[in-house]
Amino acid sequence: RLRQTLVVAEIALALVLLIGAGLLIRSVDRLKGTPLGFQPEQVLTAKIGLYGEKYNSLARYTAFVERLLEDLKGRPGIGSVGATTIDTIGGGYTVRQVGLDASDGRPAVEGVQTAWRVIGGDYFPAVGIPLRAGRFFERADDPSRTPRVTIINDTLAQRLWPGQNAVGRRILVGDSKRPYEVIGVVGHARLTVLGREPEPVMYYHYRQFSWMSMTIALRANGDPLSLERTVRAAVTSIDPEQQLFEVRTLDDLVNRAAATPR
Repeated sequence: RLRQTLVVAEIALALVLLIGAGLLIRSVDRLKGTPLGFQPEQVLTAKIGLYGEKYNSLARYTAFVERLLEDLKGRPGIGSVGATTIDTIGGGYTVRQVGLDASDGRPAVEGVQTAWRVIGGDYFPAVGIPLRAGRFFERADDPSRTPRVTIINDTLAQRLWPGQNAVGRRILVGDSKRPYEVIGVVGHARLTVLGREPEPVMYYHYRQFSWMSMTIALRANGDPLSLERTVRAAVTSIDPEQQLFEVRTLDDLVNRAAATPR
């Protein structure tokens, strides 16, 4: 009887383990099939750090980024090119409290925890995040513009103005009393963890908000890794002392984000 009881217990445990493994595999498969909100295929990313006295002013920093993006934009094999402060996925998490400006016609609401990134160039087309309403940043969106401008994603737009058009509305960030005007709304994308629901995100223009570490993102017409030399040459032509690091495809970054649950 003891032997029979042990056999039954072992079979029951084995079934539990098999069922659990099957459910886990299905969960990982669903995770891999979750819409990203961007298109990682044929995108090359590379980091660059603009540190030290050479780039300690917004003017010098802006000049370098503009020259680099303009140079790369016209090179063979490159469709569109942009820059961001954080990798498109899995690159970290920066958050600010965002609420309505009183000039919006309603009293300020309780702040929404919002991720934020600084971008430049044709970042959204480069990584495949679609424009839902309004426009992208332009050269005229510099520090002299009043009010400052921002682009937000669908998720934040629906949190602040459910069922309404967010373009032209104003928001307050943190404790600042100086508002930002929403000039565009882009699709929501999973930027940190694949299994997490898309979170509220706002985007600053690098001409209004400098950030020393930038990640170049470019969409290739062919194999993205074949453009590594092109990007290095463009950087060196502007500043021979600058170095690229962590040159990867966006597909690779997505695979890394899925590695832990897998």
